[in-house]
Amino acid sequence: GSCMVGGYGSHCALQASDCPSDSQWVAARLLPGGRAHGGSCKQRTATETRASLGLCMNAGNTTVTTCASSASICTESESFVAASEGNGCTMKENGEEGSPSLFGSCSDGGCYWSSDDCTFAEEFKPPHFGQQDSCICEQ
Repeated sequence: GSCMVGGYGSHCALQASDCPSDSQWVAARLLPGGRAHGGSCKQRTATETRASLGLCMNAGNTTVTTCASSASICTESESFVAASEGNGCTMKENGEEGSPSLFGSCSDGGCYWSSDDCTFAEEFKPPHFGQQDSCICEQ
């Protein structure tokens, strides 16, 4: 999707909460061709590298520990900072470090955006930072 200002896309975004208050979010399937970065916000590959994610900061709010789709990704000792354009975090990676963005999973083994995506009976498992079994964008 895209954050639209005056009929033009200001930047790609995955959800309405990722857009500034002076813009309107439009889902990718509803974007007219050619708008919002030449229509690239409609394409999966461009969205993976253009749409910003939030991030988890260490206890002192001095270091980004990982890019995060939601606050449920961060540990209790970290604080979540909502998505903002240019923060270096995309669905695919933390552009400043080159490390992949990590996502959590539910007890069914699937990769999910946030704890809200698990059914009532399932437990959400935040990503295991630095471990191979973490969910990344391609999963």
